[in-house]
Amino acid sequence: MFRIESMKTLSFPCNLAFCTLLTVAAAPAIHGESSTGRSNTVVLPSDIRNVGHKFWSNGFLAVREIDGATLHLHDRAGKRLWTTKLTVPEAARASVFPVTIWPDGSVVAGGGGVSADGVRTAFLAFISPAGEITRLVRTAPFVAQHLTVARDGSLWAFGRVFGDWGETKDKPHMMVRKYSRDGSELGAVLPRAAFPDWPHPAKEAAMAGWRDRVGFVTMDGEWVEISTETGEQVFRRKLAQPKGFRLHGAAYGPEGDLYLSGRARDAANKAIQVYARLDRASGTWIDVTPSANGTPYSGLTIVGAEGDSVVLGSGEAEVQLVPFARLR
Repeated sequence: MFRIESMKTLSFPCNLAFCTLLTVAAAPAIHGESSTGRSNTVVLPSDIRNVGHKFWSNGFLAVREIDGATLHLHDRAGKRLWTTKLTVPEAARASVFPVTIWPDGSVVAGGGGVSADGVRTAFLAFISPAGEITRLVRTAPFVAQHLTVARDGSLWAFGRVFGDWGETKDKPHMMVRKYSRDGSELGAVLPRAAFPDWPHPAKEAAMAGWRDRVGFVTMDGEWVEISTETGEQVFRRKLAQPKGFRLHGAAYGPEGDLYLSGRARDAANKAIQVYARLDRASGTWIDVTPSANGTPYSGLTIVGAEGDSVVLGSGEAEVQLVPFARLR
């Protein structure tokens, strides 16, 4: 089922290819008790306030800075484990896009860079639990825009190929790639031609894993799932999302319902925050946005899931673990 492609994998000693900076961790703090159905607030070091995007996976939280390629990793209590700055030898500048984490604390980050003469590159950077970059896998012209680790330990990427400068139409390509723990590409599925011409499905999308499949939802409301065993598309549904909905985050609940966070437009065309649950059996869009004024979830977006809780975050130096049962 998979189309296998060759990929050049390059390994570099950490001290030659990258600069790794270890920082002193702030004391962790957790408030609340999930066992009682209440939300937990995980307090993070204050220096990550408003610096970038958050990714919660397998009990770890990664924060990537918006400008540049610096990553911070924290444990489930909020303790800083390491800070690492990625550099690509031939790139004048590099950026990190998606991040995901294995249960042992190993991290992979997808990114891209541009050389001084305008040549683009794309990569997956594999980082050890100690914060050392152990492998750099070149993926160009494919660039991963979303990543998730499946239950079987495989790595899945959803993204696109970049064309020549000035091109206005995508080249034919497979949008979903499967990788092993060492960065070897195991397969490529889901052709670009199976989706509308514009925008690219990976733009403003979200990706997550559930049981033996990985799923993603696109900005125009396509919910698609791929079997992690066979690579086959096993589920696809068009969503009846509200007017002007802009997707910001997604996570699977324990029963396979997909939860989304984002922005929509109300009757007065004002942007409002929206949380939704997508029923697996019927595809029904169920608005689960808290209605009470002063809700503690105001301004938060989905950054992952942990057991029976969805993880919500914003620019603040904390995240909240909220039981899915409170968003039904």
